[in-house]
Amino acid sequence: MPAVPRKRGRSGDATGKGDTTVVTTPRNRIRLSWLIAGLVCLAAAGGYSAYWYFAAGQMRDLVTRWIADSGNAGLAVEHQAIETQGFPTLITLNVDRPAVASTTGGWAWSADRVSFSVKPWDLTLYRIEMPRRQFVEAKLNDGPWRFVLESEDAFALAALRLGGALEFAELQLAEPVLTTDRADSPLYSARRLAAKIGLPEHAPALHTDTLADVSMVVEGLTLPARLNGPLGTDVSRLRLDAAMRGPLEDGVPATVLDDWRAKGGTVDLNWLHLAWGPVDLKSSGTLSLDETLRPIGALKADIAGYAEVIEAFVGAGMIGEDTGRLFKTGLSLIAKKPPDGGPSVISVPLTAQDGNLFLGPFKIAELPPLVE
Repeated sequence: MPAVPRKRGRSGDATGKGDTTVVTTPRNRIRLSWLIAGLVCLAAAGGYSAYWYFAAGQMRDLVTRWIADSGNAGLAVEHQAIETQGFPTLITLNVDRPAVASTTGGWAWSADRVSFSVKPWDLTLYRIEMPRRQFVEAKLNDGPWRFVLESEDAFALAALRLGGALEFAELQLAEPVLTTDRADSPLYSARRLAAKIGLPEHAPALHTDTLADVSMVVEGLTLPARLNGPLGTDVSRLRLDAAMRGPLEDGVPATVLDDWRAKGGTVDLNWLHLAWGPVDLKSSGTLSLDETLRPIGALKADIAGYAEVIEAFVGAGMIGEDTGRLFKTGLSLIAKKPPDGGPSVISVPLTAQDGNLFLGPFKIAELPPLVE
């Protein structure tokens, strides 16, 4: 009996099982591979979508839970609509008309809208987009004040520990201007401000315990006219790294700071760089507050531009010309030339006391109370 020929595909590959012949071609195999890959992608997309909405719900719950529990921290939080968006990338939570105030009535903050964003795969690091205009109201000793902070761009970063406690917060402002309805001109303005605060895992109990680690950089700072002195009102750069020590309670700012001071609260100024007019100052030391909440403390300062400073004091009539020449001659004898070149540097004490800032024997600025 003659053999029955097998059916062949275009490739000529065929497999037989009994009397049934199944033909498998490369094109069929490719289609099957694409089908499997597509099903895997669909499953992955569906799983990611489910996770994204789950993570968005977790973020919303975290914010609403913080708002609900804010009273335990001495805060009163209000807001209007809360909207979630951003799928499939960032999870963004828009909060309309947020307002935060101290339950004791010492201060209040408000804005039109704040947006919280987080990556779905990292729910511990939040980016907070701030509006261009923010409002702060504070009750000071001379009555209520209303401040307005305007900036070209403003955002913050907040990192949470696994338990939900704040680990650090960072603020960035471009072209900030601080004004008040009780002054004709801006109080302060700057080209850029960056600040960061880090908190310990446990709140301080003793005056030696760390309350917060603080760092700040301000560029292009303009001081208010009432602080105008021999060095002028233009501070090209201010940078500080400090550790604040001692417990700080919530309440009216003046009362809170006075209590912190009375219990031995201090600020360890680990690094200060100040470029103010002709002065380029680098310093470190310890600060606190006196009974009227003015800065008090002793620092060691390395200063370049001392000759120009003396000339500024002479020009302002704060010291005589003969005294100025005497000081310049004396300081030039102890000044040191930096190894890498540049102007000569002197090392002198920088002292804050009785509401004044002294550079060696010279009074260079008045120091008003932090709050009144």
